[in-house]
Amino acid sequence: MSPSNNFKTVLIAGATGNMGRACVKYTGEDIRWIPTLVSRDNLNLANWNRVMDFAERSSTGPFDLVIMAHGTQTPCTLSNMTKFIWGEIIENNLSSSAALITALIKSKKINPGALIVFISSIQATQPRAGRGAYAAAKAGIEGLMRATAVELFDINARAIALRIAQMTEPMKGINFTPDEILKINKIMPLGLVTPSSIAKLIFETYYNQPFITGEVIEISAGHNLNIW
Repeated sequence: MSPSNNFKTVLIAGATGNMGRACVKYTGEDIRWIPTLVSRDNLNLANWNRVMDFAERSSTGPFDLVIMAHGTQTPCTLSNMTKFIWGEIIENNLSSSAALITALIKSKKINPGALIVFISSIQATQPRAGRGAYAAAKAGIEGLMRATAVELFDINARAIALRIAQMTEPMKGINFTPDEILKINKIMPLGLVTPSSIAKLIFETYYNQPFITGEVIEISAGHNLNIW
């Protein structure tokens, strides 16, 4: 089902990841989308100069909806952490979002009334072992979202963050064992969150809520109820 909203342009950052693919699939053929990746083979969002060049192109935007769905997750305990691993995780999950939103604001490529959606994670507040850098990056994403909402207020554009629990399609580089899946199911009584359900919420619900901005919306499938 394609959304009925009259979008002009949608920018999906991270269009090959689990959330990004779901959003691209949901948009349908009648809506323009632009995939951007944290990848050496495409637009490296952590490269501020390249991102600015991308944003300043006449063919780029302006956008009515921007979905920041990019990022990577590299498990590493703090006892094994290195400066390189820490920097790479922060760059891919936080600095890249800062670069993209900065470039879009500077180049005036965000339309009045637009919505910017930052994809966060429940690990921002409840990190698992080995996810220290990822948790720090996602906590930073939520702060970046609030700052974005403040700076876009004058043009009546909005920003929200979706703090999502474990999804049915893990991020790239993450594979769960059967035992881990059983543990996850125990703490998420409503089941794993599906990327397609999040995409539907973004396009059909959150985009059409003009009074929501600067908010972190948690979608945890009962994770916080502590049902055992």
